[in-house]
Amino acid sequence: MNSKRPTDDANGRESAFTLIELFTVLAVIALISMLLLPALAASKPPAQAFQCLENQRRLVLAWRFYSDDYNGKIALNGSSDSGYVDNNGNWVLGDVGSLPSSINPDLIKGGSLFPYTKSVAIYKCPADTRTALFGGVQIPTTRSISMNCWLNPFVAWNSSCLVFRKQADITNPPPANLWVFLDENPATINDGFFVCDASRNRWVDIPAAYHSSGSGISFADGHAIIRKWSDPVVLKGLFAGPVGILPQQYPPTDLQWLQAHSTTMRSR
Repeated sequence: MNSKRPTDDANGRESAFTLIELFTVLAVIALISMLLLPALAASKPPAQAFQCLENQRRLVLAWRFYSDDYNGKIALNGSSDSGYVDNNGNWVLGDVGSLPSSINPDLIKGGSLFPYTKSVAIYKCPADTRTALFGGVQIPTTRSISMNCWLNPFVAWNSSCLVFRKQADITNPPPANLWVFLDENPATINDGFFVCDASRNRWVDIPAAYHSSGSGISFADGHAIIRKWSDPVVLKGLFAGPVGILPQQYPPTDLQWLQAHSTTMRSR
């Protein structure tokens, strides 16, 4: 009877990995890992951009559902300056530029759109890694997204530009060209009221540039894009302050694009 084991070689000796063979296998595994890690790392930004767009779409869909339930009226939008940032009718509460508001999910949940979103996570871009130190612990901030200030504000930013109170008001620019939500730059984000003033050639609030110099933006018709920016004011995240800051890009195409997609100047 042949008792040779399957692991025996032709001469009946038990075969096994030698140290050289083992080291060779380990070297191959290490080489494969070196080749795969950059590819895995490179896939992270596109994945974050995809999730950002999904967040934007869900939020603008909630914004439209809200209008459906309120006879076409757009969700209210309040600013810190107007004193309505914590009003119960505001689309989102709080000021993520200060503690403890910036880390409090209840301020998301207290906003008028939350019953339609049911998710705190979609209010923050996955590429926004900001945290705030509270009680000796770094806690993630809750929101990166702000709303176009010309959409049903409690108090209008100024009287030079059109405000939109109802969905039926959105004709110039049309819904496909009027942005509703965008990711705001960490240098300026505070309330959920993003100011882009078409009446002056200055940045007031500044978009984020989380996705290879771009940010997620959603529009009144429900679609969303990643908009690429090139103005150093946006890319560096310069603080605009209450008087704004001049664009560093000439001609100021980024600012002009956002102005044209924010509102329209009133007829004189």
